[in-house]
Amino acid sequence: QFLYFIGAAMADAAFESAPEPPKEPSVRRDDSDDDASVSDVDDVSGYRDTDKFKTFRKHARDVYQSIATNEIIWPSKSIDVMPYYREANQGCIEQTLVSGTITGGSEQNYVKFYSLVLPTDHTAELATCIYDEELRELGAFGMAPSAARFKVDMMMAHDGDVRKVRVMPHNPNVLATSSSTDIVYVFDRATILRTAPPNNPARPLLSLMPAKPDPSAPQEVHRDFKQKRLKHARELEQQAAWDARTHPGQHKLALDSGIHNAWALDFSKVDAGRLLVGGEEGLAVWALAELKKSDAGKDVPVAFRESGVLSINDGKWSPHDASTIAVACGSGSGASFGLLDTRQQQNAATVAIPEAAGTANSVEFSPHDPYVLAVGGSNGGVHIFDIRQLSQAQRHVYPHKAGSEVTVAWCPHDPAYIATSSSDTNACVVHVEKGATLFVHTGHADPVVDVCWSPHDPFAGQLISVDDNVICAWKPRNHFFAAQ
Repeated sequence: QFLYFIGAAMADAAFESAPEPPKEPSVRRDDSDDDASVSDVDDVSGYRDTDKFKTFRKHARDVYQSIATNEIIWPSKSIDVMPYYREANQGCIEQTLVSGTITGGSEQNYVKFYSLVLPTDHTAELATCIYDEELRELGAFGMAPSAARFKVDMMMAHDGDVRKVRVMPHNPNVLATSSSTDIVYVFDRATILRTAPPNNPARPLLSLMPAKPDPSAPQEVHRDFKQKRLKHARELEQQAAWDARTHPGQHKLALDSGIHNAWALDFSKVDAGRLLVGGEEGLAVWALAELKKSDAGKDVPVAFRESGVLSINDGKWSPHDASTIAVACGSGSGASFGLLDTRQQQNAATVAIPEAAGTANSVEFSPHDPYVLAVGGSNGGVHIFDIRQLSQAQRHVYPHKAGSEVTVAWCPHDPAYIATSSSDTNACVVHVEKGATLFVHTGHADPVVDVCWSPHDPFAGQLISVDDNVICAWKPRNHFFAAQ
């Protein structure tokens, strides 16, 4: 973990003579372990050795309000935030994140819940933290309260790779996943026992690989080194045995729409239980709220189907209308994106947008304006449309490199901001009205496949992004927003 926090009262102080942060040990952290668990990568030249990370690390104290990372074992393509939080110790607040693994069949896949405990900007208990007179800073590099953590809290066994996972807004215990088996699985978290596999027994912790002592060191030091090496080897064997275990999927429903390579998955925020899935053969919608417990294990009929689009990269419900869906169309569909109306049983037409060069990679309705839609393209750009006049985009912003596939997420607290993630390994904050890029997050080494905002008021402005190796929760300094 890489935890960093600066108190809000001193967040925007100048650091003209600030020393460089201490160098972090070259270790790779296991996402299921606590702070004391690390694995040996002493001979591996990883992301921390790249110029990009060194630059990011050097300037983190100047541009970030807080950062927390968790290095994951298996790649993940999706991240979501549970719609609740609770107070923790030392004035911190605990959020719960949910993600899924992609093992390619090498190991058991899981839906994982992460506990992210961080101080808020206005935590009163920070008065007891270290105060640096020279830097005029409350808190410092690595000086998050001891209660802060970022670790796996719970897991659910999953059949196939987890392409995308989404939480039902009306009932956060219900989750849906799109699987590499081309089935949509629905889980009820409330029925998963923490006292049973895969949560108990937990994955064994891995201790720090001991450093080889100097040949001239006393015999006691060499004996201690050998014992620690043997202990480390036993822990590796225990972890390998735990990883080799398999479990049946713990889902309650398996929904088969006949749609292959489904990457679009979304719950309606207006109509409880309405779930959409989109892929190569179009889009399907289920009405889960109409199901009963006796329906478990049965074929669930599709409430709506759209098969006029050859390929769908993304699909989102309107947060203002129970029947409107926006879809990002893949190559060969003859359009960039489209709007669907589930009240129409006939196939709805999509719209070709010349301004959105290439294909559309993602779509997102503004949670503040029912007529505004953001489209993330495959050309490194974000395109803003008024759905009442789709013939021309209102504005374009290009925060990423040309040719980059862009994912968009609208800020739930302020209509002026959109977060983007991209295949160019960066995540950005864009000012919609000004058409400008405000902040570029460079803390990833691989393509950033998903990004979202924390919906909770104590963490307004915090973002969570994920690549194949790292989940990162980060917040730019307050002045990046205040200056606008």
